Amino acid sequence: MRNLNRQIVLALSDREENKKFKSDLKRNLDGVYCAVSAKEAAYLLMTDSCKLLVFELDFDGFDFLSFFKSKSDTGALLSKKIIAIDYCSKEGYFENQIKYIDAGVSYYITFNMIDFDVFVHYCNYLISVVNEHERLIKRYDELILESMQAIVRTIDAKDIYTKGHSIRVGNYASAIAKELGLDEDKVEDIYMIGLLHDVGKIGVPDYILNKPDKLSSVEFDIIKQHTVIGKNILSEMPIVEGIVDGAFHHHERYDGKGYPESLKGEEIPYIARILAVADAYDAMNSDRVYRRRLSPEIIRAEIVKGRSTQFDPDVADAMLRIIDTEIKDINDKFSGHNSRLISDENTALINKIYNLGMQLEASQSIDAITGLMHSDKFIESLDYYLSSKDASGTFMLVDIGSLKKINYGFGHITGDKIIKSMSRIVLQTVKENDFCTRLSGDVFAVFYSGKDSEEFAHRVAQRIIRLFKKRFEKTEYDEFIHLDIGICFAKRDGKTFAELSENSRNALYYAKVNGSNSYHIFINSCQNFYQNSSTAIDMKELKNNIEKAIISGGAYSVEAHDFKMIYNYISRYISRNGNNAQIILYTFTPRDEKNVDMSMLEENLILLRKCIVRSLRKVDVTTRYSSSQQIVILMDTDAENCEIIAKRVMTNFYKSCKYDGFDMHFDIQTIEVSK
Repeated sequence: MRNLNRQIVLALSDREENKKFKSDLKRNLDGVYCAVSAKEAAYLLMTDSCKLLVFELDFDGFDFLSFFKSKSDTGALLSKKIIAIDYCSKEGYFENQIKYIDAGVSYYITFNMIDFDVFVHYCNYLISVVNEHERLIKRYDELILESMQAIVRTIDAKDIYTKGHSIRVGNYASAIAKELGLDEDKVEDIYMIGLLHDVGKIGVPDYILNKPDKLSSVEFDIIKQHTVIGKNILSEMPIVEGIVDGAFHHHERYDGKGYPESLKGEEIPYIARILAVADAYDAMNSDRVYRRRLSPEIIRAEIVKGRSTQFDPDVADAMLRIIDTEIKDINDKFSGHNSRLISDENTALINKIYNLGMQLEASQSIDAITGLMHSDKFIESLDYYLSSKDASGTFMLVDIGSLKKINYGFGHITGDKIIKSMSRIVLQTVKENDFCTRLSGDVFAVFYSGKDSEEFAHRVAQRIIRLFKKRFEKTEYDEFIHLDIGICFAKRDGKTFAELSENSRNALYYAKVNGSNSYHIFINSCQNFYQNSSTAIDMKELKNNIEKAIISGGAYSVEAHDFKMIYNYISRYISRNGNNAQIILYTFTPRDEKNVDMSMLEENLILLRKCIVRSLRKVDVTTRYSSSQQIVILMDTDAENCEIIAKRVMTNFYKSCKYDGFDMHFDIQTIEVSK
């Protein structure tokens, strides 16, 4: 009888060396199935039962690489493990390895390198990883649902007349989604969104929610704010795609007469159109503080009446079909969901979710986002390598600058894509015996074994920066993102990961101060660092470019990323008021370039900023321009007054300054409005 437990699928040809290999695998592993074609193997990989695919590169003439890439982009391979076997020579081995691992393959090996016992052990290990991953994912989802239900219970407890409303809306919304033909995952997402559509009511006073009389216009305006409050809350915790839209727009009307934004027709997000019908149905079918529930006949008539005015007609029709056929079954199902509500407030739920998330990541032998070696394994492997007397190599810390801003401004999905792209860039520079990992959220660590020349370090660092700039040029966030690299050497700078990491971080600091997309080698790091600090910023060029921004209405692009965000404000303010403005640039230079205390420089900059803020009006602007400079824009001020203010700031600074290892000077330029 054919084994239906196809947890391991083999996509291997009938070449002579495979016959014994396949038969031995069947004998030593559970649930092995030999696919008769590559298409069958690809199909089985996407089924729930398959956990591991072992395939031959050119099996059946199928383009596995393209197939994996298409699935990897959708996340379909996250819970799968794949082993690629190359029967060709070693030529092109590393290039192929990078391509396939980048596409989602777990392990890439040539057939002549296989040790059968080790291979079997590794297969069993991968199966155990998938099993643990599935268990944690299931429990993770359960805890998220429990947490959401705990929040729902808190919301519903505020309004004594709407207890259970959120769960019922979730049920009705998911039933409508199913009736409209949405896929199973989307139906489940909509249930979750329905649970939290009224989360903003947490911010509405109880006396308004439970008022037995008609609400005043002021009170109604307050209760309408629950959509805005909900949006603000859920923007901080986007558990499910569309959850913010659901909370913010579920009171919009199809005819544009709803709130909060009076969107019309298909301007309203689809999920909000579904929730609008589900929410209205439950409101009519429930006792409220101001009336008893309506009869089924009246409810149906109201939904018909609301087609194309209050409701999307397609969504309303779906609800009408549900009312006519299965509404009783759905209400019965609601009872089951209601029983799943946790009986007591569990304040540890969020901690449980976080801890499970940590376990989930730790259960992987590789970093979940990049596919690189896990950081713990990297440190362990590197320390073992460095324990050898003759160990040598180049250690680099590669830091993606402003990634947090990208996550906040463009979303974590974009941030993850940047991290994945960075891992591919790093992989292009490593060889078989090198080590690389994502050390933290935005920092990669790379160790090039046996390579300890500065010429090599310069060449590789420049290549990484060149590939990075090429990859992200002309993207919507290229003006924000940058790269910095700190470098040191094993023979000279450290014999443990901790030592190399510390010295590379010191070098990285100087790379950041030197400017974006730069690198620094750890050796006499402070010397010559400030050599050109007084001329590093061409005030005339800065002035001219800001004036161009005033004319064009655009933002001047410089490497000081924080400053970009205020250029539009400056240019528009000056253009609108027709008055000139002044730029003041404060610069610190060390008195002893060989012994610079960078922590004191930072303290001086913080103190300077405080002195500036105390001297400025609300309309003026200041920001850090570099790691040794602070810039100020004074609005509606002439050059004479500007110099007085600049000197007053310096006087206040030196009164409070406790460390005199730096000199500070300022430059002034006028920004003129073009007549």
